[in-house]
Amino acid sequence: MEATVAAEAEWQATLAASSRNVLAFQEQCTPGYYNNEGRPAAGGFIGASYGNGPMPFFQLMEDWRRQGAFAGLDLRT
Repeated sequence: MEATVAAEAEWQATLAASSRNVLAFQEQCTPGYYNNEGRPAAGGFIGASYGNGPMPFFQLMEDWRRQGAFAGLDLRT
């Protein structure tokens, strides 16, 4: 099972459209893996997050699973 290239691009667009600017927060955090060792502007593990919050994300996932087609996945046997 793999995500398709198109699905990855669509998800990245979704993240870009909903992400929140967390740069100031990340700059104040203790240096570590999640903020590129205290240099979040240079990249790192969290470049963008689903900015609409957890409940809308859970609903998005529930709706996707309920449809049953698993759009965006390449399922091979």
